[in-house]
Amino acid sequence: MYDGPVSCSVGSSAGYKSRGEKTIGDFLADSQIRFTYERPTLVIDKGQPKLWYPDFTLDEYKVLIDYAGVKDDPAYHYSTFYKSKVYEKNCLDYLVLTPEHLKDGWKSYLTESIGQILKDRYESFVHPPRK
Repeated sequence: MYDGPVSCSVGSSAGYKSRGEKTIGDFLADSQIRFTYERPTLVIDKGQPKLWYPDFTLDEYKVLIDYAGVKDDPAYHYSTFYKSKVYEKNCLDYLVLTPEHLKDGWKSYLTESIGQILKDRYESFVHPPRK
């Protein structure tokens, strides 16, 4: 039964589905990065509107993060790849973290990835593509 998204302000906890999600959520909360866990997100997929539920939506930055914790499953990996392409087509910024990412240096990797998304947005605002 889906009870709706959980908005997490600093220091709060959500009912995460995996240790990896909890690790990421705890880091975001400890870093004072506001997020919503499993916020419904409207996408257009194959011409149809659908609601998807990324693991984390960074409220202030409008960045979506999923934790892809299943190893050695080609169908799961394809699903993750497919989602990234749909989010891209919907102009939504999306990051995927895997168990491999949650090793030494992962916090820097995540914050630098978010920073790069924000920098890219700024650059496209200041220097819009020419038509």
